[in-house]
Amino acid sequence: MKAFRSIFGKLMTTYLVVILITVLVLGILFSQLFQNFYLHERKQALLEAGQRINSILLNYRQGQISWDQVSYVIHGIDRSMNAEIWLVDSEGRVYLDSRPGEEQWFSNHLGAEDMARVLRANVVTRTGFFGNRFDVAVISVGIPLFLEDEVAGAIFLHSPIYGIESTLQQVNRLILIAAIITSIFAVLIGYFMSRRISSPLQEISHAALQMADGDFNKQVTVNSEDEIGRLAESFNYMAQQLQQLEDMRREFIANVSHELRSPLTSIKGFVSGMLDGTINGSDQHRYLQIVSSETNRLSRLVNDLLDLARIEAGKVELSWQRVELNRLLRGVILKFIPRVEEKQLEVSLDTKEDEVWVTTDPDRLEQIIVNLLDNALRFTPSGKSITVAVESKAEKILISVEDEGTGIPPEQLKDIWERFHKADKARTRSKGGTGLGLAIVKKLVQAMDETITVESEQGQGSRFTFTVSKS
Repeated sequence: MKAFRSIFGKLMTTYLVVILITVLVLGILFSQLFQNFYLHERKQALLEAGQRINSILLNYRQGQISWDQVSYVIHGIDRSMNAEIWLVDSEGRVYLDSRPGEEQWFSNHLGAEDMARVLRANVVTRTGFFGNRFDVAVISVGIPLFLEDEVAGAIFLHSPIYGIESTLQQVNRLILIAAIITSIFAVLIGYFMSRRISSPLQEISHAALQMADGDFNKQVTVNSEDEIGRLAESFNYMAQQLQQLEDMRREFIANVSHELRSPLTSIKGFVSGMLDGTINGSDQHRYLQIVSSETNRLSRLVNDLLDLARIEAGKVELSWQRVELNRLLRGVILKFIPRVEEKQLEVSLDTKEDEVWVTTDPDRLEQIIVNLLDNALRFTPSGKSITVAVESKAEKILISVEDEGTGIPPEQLKDIWERFHKADKARTRSKGGTGLGLAIVKKLVQAMDETITVESEQGQGSRFTFTVSKS
């Protein structure tokens, strides 16, 4: 029973049922059409024979031929068409039977209904048994017998239909043979077609089980260009994406572990040194400052991880407000003044309008600017400048943060939005970065349904530009 639950079994069963039903219906229709055609042609032949007999009898009445000649013609038609012929008078009595050797019907009366219709100059045709005269079904044709334009009787011709039954049996045998041959071919074709459809699906099913066990390297090979081929392509693409996600997950765990282990190791070492007396009282204050710095770094890392997790989970609710952009940017820049002065940098706001109104979430917009400025400050050497620019374009406002820092290698531009990506792996940790700032920026910009781009030239600096909607 399991075979019939599979796609292969269902397809095979469907093919066979459809083919058999089609052959059966066509066989029945063909048999019926053949029978109807045969009966129609037979009736037409009997009608033509009856008209011929009518003409012969008219010639006899006119004295053109003898009765022997009439009898000869009637018996000739009987033999050639295998049809018993009756001549019936106006009273319904059979006065001539083409087969006198058989049971005589002379003086026997025909059915009143049939005779009445013929005497009204109608042609009667029917198929079946004619009283108890015939042992088999016959095709009966009755036509009026005209003498001087008056109906003087009737001519009946009866032809047995056992011949058609024999022919129909032969036709049905041929149909049965054709059905068997067709079914065999249908089984073969259905088998190969079903295998062609089910095999790729089985391969996809096996690959899915391997993926469930954590193996994302399995690729499905399907050469067709139909829906199954597209399904296989989609499956392979999904496997690649899952493999990338798995690699990212492992890298993420490794990076988080590394980022957490380094400050924790430092904190543990300094605290242990103070507890066991290795670090004396005069040096404790300096080492406690280092412990505090490492603790703050851990706090920033945890907060950034939580922020990123909430954004990626879609749990960040945006509070849309009408905001004056220049005021917000100036407030953010003021927060960085101590660090700017410490590094002897110059930060400026370049805006062409006194007031620029936008519709945004001010807290999240400030978080974006803070992360971009923090990134610029960490990678801009002393004596250089950072510019925050505002530009109006159509229905959008472009905000850019441009620095004169070290720049980003071209091959790394597409990767800077990834978590824990560090263009300068040797120096980033010493600069205090968590490696999550730009990832958070990208996710927040996307959550606001805006866009962000980056341009960078190594050794010259970088410029990050994103959009906000005008109010």
